[in-house]
Amino acid sequence: MKCSISIAGLCLAGMLWGCSSENSTIADTAAREDGKETLVLWSYYETKEQQESLDRLIHDFNTSQGRYRMTWEYHGPVIEFNKKLALALTEKEMPDLIIADQSNMQAYIRKGLLEDITSYVRYSQKEEEYFACALGSVKSQDCYYGMPFCCSTAALFYNKEKLEKAGIEAPENLHEFVLAAKVLSEGETYGFGMPAASGSQSASSVLPWVISAGDSENVLECDETENFFGVIRELVQSGSMPKECINWSNNDVARSFLAGEIAMMENSMDVLPLLEKSNISTGVIKLPTGGGGNPMAGGENLGILKGKNKSAALAFLDFYLDDQVMEQICGPQFGLAPKKELARKQAEKDSKYKVFEEELENSISMDNYVQWSAVSEKLSEVLVDTILEKQKAGE
Repeated sequence: MKCSISIAGLCLAGMLWGCSSENSTIADTAAREDGKETLVLWSYYETKEQQESLDRLIHDFNTSQGRYRMTWEYHGPVIEFNKKLALALTEKEMPDLIIADQSNMQAYIRKGLLEDITSYVRYSQKEEEYFACALGSVKSQDCYYGMPFCCSTAALFYNKEKLEKAGIEAPENLHEFVLAAKVLSEGETYGFGMPAASGSQSASSVLPWVISAGDSENVLECDETENFFGVIRELVQSGSMPKECINWSNNDVARSFLAGEIAMMENSMDVLPLLEKSNISTGVIKLPTGGGGNPMAGGENLGILKGKNKSAALAFLDFYLDDQVMEQICGPQFGLAPKKELARKQAEKDSKYKVFEEELENSISMDNYVQWSAVSEKLSEVLVDTILEKQKAGE
């Protein structure tokens, strides 16, 4: 896969980015409304805070210039989002941009859905401002196919009151984690829950435990993976983890946590809005893997669909990637900015971001796994089978 990095290929909105090679694309694909080119973005964002921040971003972009009129459409949750993209075979059915989950980005690149914007990224000369894991998630063979939107990492959330009542501290390693989950399992409450709905998100729930324990390359064959599934098996068999997890998304897990059905949960920053509105005193720590490996980065990216209005989409990227705009969008929707300095400022202002900001500094991204689709499919399959007690030890 070759990267196009000539200056002649650059298309900065209104000036350098208006290439003749793209004018025909605009004429063919961009509908006009009141003399303005229309631009459509798809997202799977579910929470009120995420959707309101996206409304605000689109509104501010539209009022900042007079050439483009942008709208966004909800096509969620993530599994449905992927199906809709797969079914949108003609250009007219496809949006101009998407907000993509990082775990799906490499699959979109391999399928040829996204524009190569390497020239745009290189010309900006701002690559060093971003977390390496964030930029890595939009790269393939040293070419860029999008830009980071918001970042996150997985963490362990726990009900402080339940741990205090049980007389235990937040776990720091796998042994303490298993003991805590068993002690906290009482009555209608399970000790632990995690997102395990079949697909890339459940695989992403497994991966942080494995690579943080030490192995970031041979995921399907390493001892850390077998050990983790052994932990899941033990939790299920001891009644410390509900089998219903196989139907749960991140938000489903958070709702179960708030309902008192689980005392600890693996989740991401996406659920902070739900937790903020509750009366439950919640603690958050890094996943208690007890290992010395690198955590796994998560979050969302912006990608431009091939054959669509590329110059208009790049104008939107220009707008969003401004520090002030990015800061005003990521914070209110409880995400971390992909730029290191902005994320550090968020953590200084609000301590709940500190765990996530520290983890991102050392995180790795999905680009470390060239066969992520195959890896994620297998991890998801084994996780579901383990929870349903179909998978035996060592298989």
